[in-house]
Amino acid sequence: MTERLNLAPTIRRARSAIDKIDRYGHRGITLCSMDEIEAMAIVAATSGLMAPQPTLKEMPNDGV
Repeated sequence: MTERLNLAPTIRRARSAIDKIDRYGHRGITLCSMDEIEAMAIVAATSGLMAPQPTLKEMPNDGV
């Protein structure tokens, strides 16, 4: 999604993906569009479900 994010459509896309996975199991994963997968990731990240991974700049230098 390159357009500005809108909350309602993003949540609808994420819900659509979750419904497919819930209904069809592993097959549902293959039925999800890239927009639905991106929406699920956005919802998961913005909900605080997952902590962001540190970037290379934030990682401690182990002398390597």
